[in-house]
Amino acid sequence: MAHYVKRAGICNVRVSAHTFRHTFARIWILNGGDAFTLRRILRHKTMDMVNRYIHLWGREVVLHPNTI
Repeated sequence: MAHYVKRAGICNVRVSAHTFRHTFARIWILNGGDAFTLRRILRHKTMDMVNRYIHLWGREVVLHPNTI
């Protein structure tokens, strides 16, 4: 993982496979994907766990009110 992070020129940011799961979840929702399908993709048992992954803030929630 460190090799690809360095190659991409990413500095001073913690990056891991877990980071990619969080990033995928946010991008999925922000692009109109629904949370229930995301739950199945991430193999989470509860929507509470999906909500932890999504991390939407103010403006994002206003832009996409029906995706959560």
